[in-house]
Amino acid sequence: MKYLVLDNNNLILGWGDNPKSEHQASTSDAIPEYDNTTQSIYWENKQIVVKNDNQKIAEKQVRIATQYQRDRASQYPSIADQLDKIYHSGIDAWKTDIKAVKDEFPKPE
Repeated sequence: MKYLVLDNNNLILGWGDNPKSEHQASTSDAIPEYDNTTQSIYWENKQIVVKNDNQKIAEKQVRIATQYQRDRASQYPSIADQLDKIYHSGIDAWKTDIKAVKDEFPKPE
């Protein structure tokens, strides 16, 4: 027997082998596999239901679309190093370094 911990919308927040809270359901059904980045799992009509979650899907699409920004940020030199490059080697050398990172992690079309 599994005890499902539910929120007010019957979204399953977790489960375990022992009862732990007032707002819960019990089932002997297996917990289905689901993608927690795009789906949510609910208790409906005394059964476990997996649904696509439009908000999670939208958030995942934004994360995918902006991954290049995080990749670039981790590869750019620090601001101090960039300013040092400009001072010692000029703006064109700095642009070359920045362009190399941008080329390695292009912005999606």
